[in-house]
Amino acid sequence: MVEALGDAVSFYKIGLQLFATGGMAMAQDLKTRGRNIFLDWKLHDIGATVERAAAAIVATGACDFLTVHAEPQVLRAAVKGRAGERSAKILGVTVMTSPERPGPERDGLRHGRRGAGRTPQSASASTPASTG
Repeated sequence: MVEALGDAVSFYKIGLQLFATGGMAMAQDLKTRGRNIFLDWKLHDIGATVERAAAAIVATGACDFLTVHAEPQVLRAAVKGRAGERSAKILGVTVMTSPERPGPERDGLRHGRRGAGRTPQSASASTPASTG
């Protein structure tokens, strides 16, 4: 496909599903062909893990943009893991959307507060039942 597209496409997005089936190797191959790479993986874990993952990803040289969840500790860890490699940009994802349920309201977000849009019924439906 890359050959067929030629110079018409210079930027490639590699999502999490493709990552699991050879996406990093594809990113490295595309980078050797002079293409720009957007790794849309939305990293989210404890700070130390995100820092090491970002460091490993950036060390490959096959990353122009990398997404992480926009929680302060996650963003700080990813930037620290990048270790000053300014060619790799860290993008913070603030709201996840889906074609099946568009908009932040589906995640219980309204006016920037998680849970503010929930009714008592929807809140209890997402809470595991107590076996008491």
